[in-house]
Parts: sequence; structure tokens; C-alpha cells
Amino acid sequence: MLELDLELDSGSYTLRGPQLPYTIPVCVSSESKTNTLKLKLSTAQNEQPKTVLSPGRQRMILKNEYEIPILLRLERSIRKDDVLTAADASRIELFRELFPEQVLSSQHLMDFSTCTILGVQIAGIEELFSLSGDATALQKIETEMAFLRQLAELHGGEIAKAQEDRTLIIFRDSTHAIQLAEKLLVRSAHSNDGLPLGLALHRGNALSKTMNGKIDYFGRAVTATGILLQRAPAHGLLLSDECQADKDLILALNEAHLTAAENSNSYQHVRQSIEIQ
Repeated sequence: MLELDLELDSGSYTLRGPQLPYTIPVCVSSESKTNTLKLKLSTAQNEQPKTVLSPGRQRMILKNEYEIPILLRLERSIRKDDVLTAADASRIELFRELFPEQVLSSQHLMDFSTCTILGVQIAGIEELFSLSGDATALQKIETEMAFLRQLAELHGGEIAKAQEDRTLIIFRDSTHAIQLAEKLLVRSAHSNDGLPLGLALHRGNALSKTMNGKIDYFGRAVTATGILLQRAPAHGLLLSDECQADKDLILALNEAHLTAAENSNSYQHVRQSIEIQ
């Protein structure tokens, strides 16, 4: 019999070992008044329910009923949302800047799984150059796109494609994409500093690959968003059929005060639609 004196912080833990055909979950929480855990380890033992211990000092009493010594380790568990794969890390611009030698090679394709893609383009680009002149128009475009990149980063988005007057932004969470879309539409319609924007939203699978030290994205979803963006109206958000069929996404649009134009899959901010009427 082995008795261990521990000092575990609040959180989830797992007791496991190469000889054990099961794992033993342990939780440390202030809701528990128990600080002692007694375990019998044997081949007849089945998967055990989670044991909750109080924080501070704990006692773990282990009885080995195997005929051989066994090796055990107590591991701290973390949420899966906090885990980054090599592909995830390679997509983070700051990581690529700090550790350029650690990014995945250009031969390695990374599957982004299902993602939400927000396309943004400056509307009336030809008119802007005609009225402002090349130099002034280019300065306005660069300022707008720099502001867009900053907002995208703040909302957890990653630039998938970027051209002079348009960009595609990839999100893991469609809610973040909608929050950014709402801010951009308000700025587009009401800001004296911003340029008129047209937006498109699509969902699908995307592949990414390291190209010249940067992450580039490919796939039908990326191409479809670019095509959809060409039809996006100024100050409006155009949805793909995949997004239109997503009830949770439509609900999130309504919560962001984005309303559909009549008989259309184009969305506008409610402030704008009221003023137009």
C-alpha cells in the first residue's frame, strides 16, 4: 500500500499507467469537503467514476493488487479548446514571426475542417479612383485594409486571401465572424472615415499551406466565397445557401441586429435599413 501526500490546485486530473486498462479521473474543487482518495488497483477493476477532492492538501492511498509493480502518473487535464496542434500554431501570424523554423513545410497540407469565411471588398472601387485620383484612392484603400486586418485579428479571424480591394477572413466560430460583419456594416454605412464595403459569408472546409513563409488557403469554400463576394451589395452582407440553411447562424445575425432585405439573402444592419426606408 502506498500513501501519497499531495498539494493539487483546483482542476481536473487523470491517474493512468501503462499496465492499467483504464484511467481514473480526479477533480479538485472547492465544492468538495473530501481530501482523501482510496483506490484498489486490480485487473478486475472497471472504469471508475470521477472522484472530487477539496483543494489544498490531499491524501491518495493506493493498493496494488497486481502481481507485479505498476507505474502510475497523475496528469493535469486541460480543455481541448486550449490545445494547439502544429497546424493550429502555424496559422498564427505571431507564431510564424517568432518561430519561422517551426512552421510546417510547404509540402504539408493542413485541413482547417469546417470554418466560416467572411469576404470583404471595397464597393465602387472604380468610382473611388475616378473621384479621388490614384494616389489618394490608394492611400484610402491601404488605410481601410489595415484597419480591417486589425479588426479581424481582434475578432479571432485569420486572413485567408488578401488583394488590393478585398480580403477573405477565416473564423473557427461563426459568431465572431458575425460580430465583425456587424461592426463593418455600421462603419460602412455611417462612418465618414470608412469606405463603402460589401460583405459575403460562407461556410465550408478549407485547406491551408505554407507558401513563402506565409499561410495560404485553398479549396472550394474559399473559391465560392470569392465568387459570392463579387455580388455583395454596398453596405450589405450576402449569405451563401449553406449559411441560409444554418438556423443558429441566422439567429446570431438577428441578435446582431442584421436583417434580411425583402426576398433576398442580403443582410443589412437594422439602423441602415430604417434610414433607407
